[in-house]
Amino acid sequence: MESSFTFQGKTFLYFPDGVKYYSLYRTKRKINSFSELEYIAEKFLYLNPSFDIDLMKSLFQHLSDRDSGHIIRTYSDTRVNHMIEQVAVKKSIPFCPRLRKIIFNPTKMLDRQEKMRIVGSVINTKEKPEADEKPAEEPTESKSATADKKPAAKAAPKKGSGDKAK
Repeated sequence: MESSFTFQGKTFLYFPDGVKYYSLYRTKRKINSFSELEYIAEKFLYLNPSFDIDLMKSLFQHLSDRDSGHIIRTYSDTRVNHMIEQVAVKKSIPFCPRLRKIIFNPTKMLDRQEKMRIVGSVINTKEKPEADEKPAEEPTESKSATADKKPAAKAAPKKGSGDKAK
């Protein structure tokens, strides 16, 4: 689940002033606190405003049980239910740690290097390209002299380091 954008067939969208971007994804990292669980609930409801609250309560009750493997300690069902009700009534916009200037189209499969090349060319230029234009590929040069060198040969074993004959 993540913020939705209309790409109209473009590879990426560029926002000069940045835009809030929310994402909920599966991670191996465990939830560390009740406030973090509440933040996840805020993002969940922000991304799914018409989601059934009763179903959300049951999902978060499972999520807040340490036996589920997603959280470091178990919270009571009444505490979780009360938190979900407060989040649903409040309907606040969740905190966004940083604004994103470039959002990539999830239907276009680009590898990490291509994305980094696009970000570098768009952010580091004075004239911003249109979102559907791909930046021209530039030849990459080795910045490090050691990158082109072959690894050093293994040193020969020292003489006399083996068993000595008597």
